[in-house]
Amino acid sequence: MSGPWGSEGNLDDSDYIERMRELLEDWPVQADEQASANGAQTKLKLQRLKPNDDDYFTVVVNGFEVPLVSRQGDVAAGNCYCEFNTGTLIFGTPPPAGTNNVMIYHNQVRWRDGAIRNALYDGLADLFPVVWRNAVDTSITMRVLTWDYQLPSDFSDPRVKIRRIGIREIPASTNRFRPMNCAWQVYGNPPLLRITTSQFFTPGATLQLEYAAPFRSLADLEPQAVQLPIYYAMGVLLAGKESQRARADGQTVAADTNAQPPQYQQNAGAWWMSLYRQKKAAAARTLGGLRPTSVYAT
Repeated sequence: MSGPWGSEGNLDDSDYIERMRELLEDWPVQADEQASANGAQTKLKLQRLKPNDDDYFTVVVNGFEVPLVSRQGDVAAGNCYCEFNTGTLIFGTPPPAGTNNVMIYHNQVRWRDGAIRNALYDGLADLFPVVWRNAVDTSITMRVLTWDYQLPSDFSDPRVKIRRIGIREIPASTNRFRPMNCAWQVYGNPPLLRITTSQFFTPGATLQLEYAAPFRSLADLEPQAVQLPIYYAMGVLLAGKESQRARADGQTVAADTNAQPPQYQQNAGAWWMSLYRQKKAAAARTLGGLRPTSVYAT
């Protein structure tokens, strides 16, 4: 759960989803239902649609819970899969015939947890390179007759840039990292770091890379940037939901939108996206890059 003001950092995905539901006023509503299996069909259609893919979703057949898999390709005997967009349950083996012997425990929502999470992570990815995390890597060690060294997986994004490089000679217990020059990134697959002076150092010496990288998870965001993915996700979800509503040429508004006028959500989504761009620009950081550094720097 979220803490007091100023301690929002390290929030997990569920905290972000809860904040999104507060803004969307989309709280899960219990919608449990029963179904009768005929012993032949492996597919069962939920009657109460828009089931949420949260931890509450449970399928019970004849009093025994059926394990739920996350991909249809993993369906096998003894488990089941739910296509949440259509409300279709797919069993690996047909449930035994019976009257109301299949119980589905689930919540109804307008936006599934998975849809909210995807929008949040899209917003997280959109932050870079305007807002970035400062990463440090010490996995590279000097080798004999080697001038090109493979960079960490973060560098698969060509926008990732090294800010500083340090070298620590062995033994590590008596040496510290010192600034190192004469190195640059080589873009390609895989991305490399070319060190023209690599043979000046003892094999086994440790390289320290300080670089600007994208955030890997929502929990990595510092308190000042916590709201940015939320603003982005609000804009995407509200604007995207408009495609399911009536057209603006006078048709009846869809019932599940609380009789809001057409394009209302689209306009609201545009407002949230505008707020996101403003806050993102205000949080911009100087990316910088490699520059000459004195060997006497501490």
